[in-house]
Amino acid sequence: MPEVFQGYSDTQIILDCTEIRCQTPSSLLLQSEVFLNYKSHCTCKGLIGMAPHGAVPSGDKEILKQSGIVAILNPSMAIMVDKGFLVED
Repeated sequence: MPEVFQGYSDTQIILDCTEIRCQTPSSLLLQSEVFLNYKSHCTCKGLIGMAPHGAVPSGDKEILKQSGIVAILNPSMAIMVDKGFLVED
């Protein structure tokens, strides 16, 4: 464990939200879900967790599985992901 965490030996995971700017939806209902007043634009947020020693405890497949996204899709729908996001199964 890095020296800066020596006083926090019970810490198992460090969480942070990250966000990326996204296109403004045409639907006012959807806009209300993604618009941030303090930034004055729309963003999509994601949660990331990392162990104190630097490892991300879950891989892409596990995060996708736990998100529940696949359960709301039907077999005719496609998912577009980054080339390093290996979720073909």
